[in-house]
Order: sequence, then C-alpha cells, then structure tokens
Amino acid sequence: MTGGAIRMGTSQPRRLLLVASLALNLFFVGLAVAVAIQEARERTAVPAPVALDRSPAARIDRLAAALPAADAQALRTRFQGALGVIDAAQTASRVAQDKVRAALAAEPFDSAAADTALTQLRE
Repeated sequence: MTGGAIRMGTSQPRRLLLVASLALNLFFVGLAVAVAIQEARERTAVPAPVALDRSPAARIDRLAAALPAADAQALRTRFQGALGVIDAAQTASRVAQDKVRAALAAEPFDSAAADTALTQLRE
C-alpha cells in the first residue's frame, strides 16, 4: 500500500504537466487559427479607393472619354477657351475659403466678419 501512496503522489505533478501542456498547445493552435483568419481577411479586403485627379482638365478628360470622338474634341475645345475663367473662379473661391477660415479662427470671434466672409464665399 505504501507503494500505491507514493505512486499517487507522483501522478499529481504529471496530471498538472499534462493539463498545462494541453492548455499551451490549445493556446498555440488558437493563435495560429487567429493569424490565418486575419491574413485571409486582409487578402480579401476591399482595396483602398484610387485618388482621382480633381483638376478641371482631368474632369473634362474623364467626361470626354465617354463621348464620341467629335463631341469629345468639341468639349475639349470649349474647355480650353474657358480655362482662364475657370482658373480665376477657382482662385477666387480659394481666397474666399481662406478668409472664412481666418474669420472662424479669429480670437475674439467676430460674427459680423464671419458672416461677411461666408457671404463672399457663396458669391
């Protein structure tokens, strides 16, 4: 009987080692599955949108690409004639936007100046 008592005493650490080993193995298997799932999601993720050139010339080119050749050429010709007006309007709009930003960031805030800047931006 004494041999049985000694045997039971040594089986307890073995059980703990078995449980610890199983827990560690389950942890590593779970980690491997999580990494595999993450990589699969990254591969199937939607690609980032392509940044479009938003300049007036690029917009006209995109419009012209959908038109028949003669109409596309007519559109480009009219655009070239109006390029100076478009550039002036863009410059005026950017200046007005800068004035609005400055009026909104002013310390102390002047609501009359902000209203004037916003009115100029709308025009």
